[in-house]
Amino acid sequence: MNSASHGRDLPGDGLAAQRPQHQTCVFCEIIAGQADLGVCLPVSDGFVAFPAKHQRPGNRGHMLLVPTGHYTTLEQLPAAHVTSWLTAVTILSAAVRDTFHATGTTVRMNLGPPGQDVAHLHTHLIPRHPDDGFATARSHALSLPDRLAITRQLAPHLDAHQAVDDGGPPSHRAP
Repeated sequence: MNSASHGRDLPGDGLAAQRPQHQTCVFCEIIAGQADLGVCLPVSDGFVAFPAKHQRPGNRGHMLLVPTGHYTTLEQLPAAHVTSWLTAVTILSAAVRDTFHATGTTVRMNLGPPGQDVAHLHTHLIPRHPDDGFATARSHALSLPDRLAITRQLAPHLDAHQAVDDGGPPSHRAP
């Protein structure tokens, strides 16, 4: 088990030797449990999520969905992983809506500079609320304890949505 994932196995941990990692990539360090210990949650095969370090005040719960392998661009993501990525986006989006009582989510990717600050493919999932000021609010850095609190809050909702995806009992979903 990977201690970075709250005692839960990260997707693909049995294939750790096959998972390429970049030595100076902060996302690879988080996934490996070498940085920000405890913020990483497994979502689906080959993908994990953790809270973004910078969040807008009205959008607490902004999560990053990250492949466990180090891919810099969308074009590098193996075609076999694209379906898993979309499944992971669907699961995480539903869990974020439920956890943070959002009416919807904004899903986005910044591919390359200047928008992509970390050269590791990732997808932003941002909880949205009416009049949340998303377009004009500036984001602020969150401390590691604040990010861990978001992770603990999200984990049970993520588990419920993973069970639905695996054919388990349905859970409530935001409209």
